[in-house]
Amino acid sequence: MEVRRFQPHDLQELAIQEAQVFVRPTFADPKYGAALADTETGDAFTALADGRLIGCIGVIKPWSMRQQAWAILAQDIRPYFLQLHMQVRRWLKYHGQGRVEAAVDCGFAQGVRWAEMLGFEREGIMKSYTMEGRDCFLYARVQK
Repeated sequence: MEVRRFQPHDLQELAIQEAQVFVRPTFADPKYGAALADTETGDAFTALADGRLIGCIGVIKPWSMRQQAWAILAQDIRPYFLQLHMQVRRWLKYHGQGRVEAAVDCGFAQGVRWAEMLGFEREGIMKSYTMEGRDCFLYARVQK
């Protein structure tokens, strides 16, 4: 697995997993990818395996000591998931200072399981959180 700095065009190249395909229209706006790549307000990386994009992962920093984690994964992530998981755990050690939040769709069991594997704790439910009105669990991990 290769890891490099996230580039906005990575969002268009990633063959997104079915559970996250609803975000595809958002990626059409170049400002969205540029905002995720902005190192002043966050940090992000792209993971590749066999020359293909398998995931884009990062954090957005609304203010000091509070971050919002995000991850978009490829539909064929399964063979690479453990490697990616280990990379994200390592990355969070250095980019996860303070409070890191993650929103996980309540109906996305694999996302819930991964958040918990990464050490996030469920804090509650955010009603009608997505653009489509779906509920999400709020997860957080605090690292000092």
